Parts: sequence; C-alpha cells; structure tokens
Amino acid sequence: MYQPHATVIGDTLWARLKALAPQRVRPARSVLLRQGDPATHVIVLESGSTLITLAGASGERTLLAVRGAGELPGELAVLDSQPRTATVIAAALYLSSSSTSHQDLAAAGRSM
Repeated sequence: MYQPHATVIGDTLWARLKALAPQRVRPARSVLLRQGDPATHVIVLESGSTLITLAGASGERTLLAVRGAGELPGELAVLDSQPRTATVIAAALYLSSSSTSHQDLAAAGRSM
C-alpha cells in the first residue's frame, strides 16, 4: 500500500526537513518543478496537492500521479543528481511548502 514520505521517514526526520527552509505559498496551477531543469532542491509539501506530469515529444502531457501533504516532490532527481524527469504543478492552493537541497537532506538524515 502507498504511504506518503512523511509516514515512511517518521515525524522526527519530517520535522527536521520542514525546519531547513522557509515556508512558501503558491497559487493553484503554479509550476513548482519543471521537467528537464537541474535538480537543486526538493519540496517538503506540508499542505495542498500537486500534479506530477510528463511532457511527451509532441507536447502532450501525461498525468503520472497526484500527491498531497507529506510528500517530497523532486526527491529522485536530487538524490540521483540528474535533471528532473517530470513537472510538478500545484493542483490546489499550495498553502505551505519548503524546499531543501541534497546536502540538507543528507544532513537531516545523519543527525538522527
């Protein structure tokens, strides 16, 4: 069964990740991460929801997933140090989120 990142990593590490960067508010339909961009950070999604989409060669968009609070959109690209493989769009008012770098993720994990 699928579980959000916050559930998998636990309350302590989730709280540390949230504390690493300032909160942000983004309106619905805002592009939060863009396919092909360098992976410089992840988003710590505290509330709201996102659409994970993939752009095809002729411009069509495929919906890969819908994710909500407790998720870390952008984590795979950051961990792999590769360009982003999908676009993340705010589906609803993105009430509070934080972003953090690969170094911050590693430091949060080591400090446990």
